[in-house]
Amino acid sequence: MTNEIAKFRFAGFSIRKSAIEIKNHNAIAPNMSLNLDLAGEHIVNECRYNLYMKVGVQDKSKSVKANIEVIGYYEFDNDCKEQELSDYFYINAPAILFPYVRAYLATLSTLSGLSNPIMIPTMNLTKFAVQLKENTTARYLKS
Repeated sequence: MTNEIAKFRFAGFSIRKSAIEIKNHNAIAPNMSLNLDLAGEHIVNECRYNLYMKVGVQDKSKSVKANIEVIGYYEFDNDCKEQELSDYFYINAPAILFPYVRAYLATLSTLSGLSNPIMIPTMNLTKFAVQLKENTTARYLKS
């Protein structure tokens, strides 16, 4: 048995911006609305992909609002075919990054003093593949 490295690898993430606004700690509605915005950047000659994810949540009473911007970093092999790249880029990349964002938001809201942390439910992000594909640009870095 050989140990093969996957053709597509998650190389980490970084939080670029995060903000939480709490107007009333005691009036937090349990139902939260979620806004998700995705964009991508394919750095072709370095076999890298950056996923830009913006997440906004707000409770119905507008007493709690949080916004997070994160970049997920991905690497892939040179021999990856275009169809495989599309599947990875537009379907799997957000699904890999999203649990980190969920955990970050739960931790941020807890450390901000909320008695009930913001818990984004797990989601099937397949429906965002079209948005990500439309918002992905390809570029070459000068060597």
